[in-house]
Amino acid sequence: MPTPLKLPFPPLIQLDQDAELKGEDLTRRLGMRLGAGVSVCVRSMNGPVKRGGYFFHLRRDESGHFLFATFDGHEILLLEDASQAAAFINHVSGRRYSEEMWEIAQRINLRKDREDEATDSE
Repeated sequence: MPTPLKLPFPPLIQLDQDAELKGEDLTRRLGMRLGAGVSVCVRSMNGPVKRGGYFFHLRRDESGHFLFATFDGHEILLLEDASQAAAFINHVSGRRYSEEMWEIAQRINLRKDREDEATDSE
């Protein structure tokens, strides 16, 4: 039996869209939840009802920056605005390649997990 997901910002919002996301899409479709945080699953338009997608957990701070978090709530990325947040989501979900977002994603993917850091320091 699959393990239920524990979301940092429930309830989950699904964005079913094949085209690349624009910054305006994020603010329009997630705007009311961005200040407190939102967990979102970006999926393709077609497929089984219970299809998967790409999960993102983000919030917008008082200065308008977008903070992305892991499933356990640790903030791992700060981006300047909705356009950059959309570019990151588009890159990670395969909608549009970005060299800048590839470099950012690589830093995130190659970071040491907090558990590893604690073990290494003992």
